[in-house]
Amino acid sequence: MPTTKVFKTRMQGNSVSISIAKDADVPVGREYSFEMDKDGRLIYTPVVEKKNPWHDGTLDGYDFEADVKQMGFNGGYESSIGAEGGQY
Repeated sequence: MPTTKVFKTRMQGNSVSISIAKDADVPVGREYSFEMDKDGRLIYTPVVEKKNPWHDGTLDGYDFEADVKQMGFNGGYESSIGAEGGQY
């Protein structure tokens, strides 16, 4: 059963804050969403990190050229028509 501790709110700049004890093992820098229910309970839920395949290495080495060939569409590789590829 969880241990109940009492904390007091305090002003910090223009915000009201509640400190979390170090022994609660809440990681520093972790993002939480916040809601207050109809009974005034404060509910903090960890935000699930959204993975970005362009930044996390998932697509490293992926053969996009093969996809383009399979689709039969050369989007981005068509020859210029007009001034879009020249000097302005």
